[in-house]
Amino acid sequence: MMERVLGVSPAAAPAAARTPVLPVAVSGLAAFLASVVWYSPPLFGDLLQSLDPTPPPPPWAMLLAPLRELAASYVVAQLIVRLRCFTWRSALVLGGGLWLAFHAVMMAGAALFSGMPWTVAAIHAGDWLMKLLLMSLALSAWLGRRARAG
Repeated sequence: MMERVLGVSPAAAPAAARTPVLPVAVSGLAAFLASVVWYSPPLFGDLLQSLDPTPPPPPWAMLLAPLRELAASYVVAQLIVRLRCFTWRSALVLGGGLWLAFHAVMMAGAALFSGMPWTVAAIHAGDWLMKLLLMSLALSAWLGRRARAG
């Protein structure tokens, strides 16, 4: 079933697929920078601040923040290589599926059971949807060229 949805064949993936560091680092850091823009005042920063009274994190936390995107980028890269998701469609399905299965579910749970306002959950969920789609598309294109080249 997964092969039909993604249009790929896991059996065709190399047994010990190595993920190159540069595409993972570039896509992870690009996702982090896109997130900085997402939470900037002109986009959702002012709205989020008005809806969520939680104080902003300390400045040192911003040094650790990119580690989340780098970890996600590594996992997405591993899945792309192993599932051979080298088309833009399969990349969108993978990124959207990961978002739906994990982040959307977590944000829905936070809104339903922890009292997080739906609008705040939607802003955070939208951030991760954007990042996962960006990472999936970039890594699929980059790693797909690399796989076709040999």
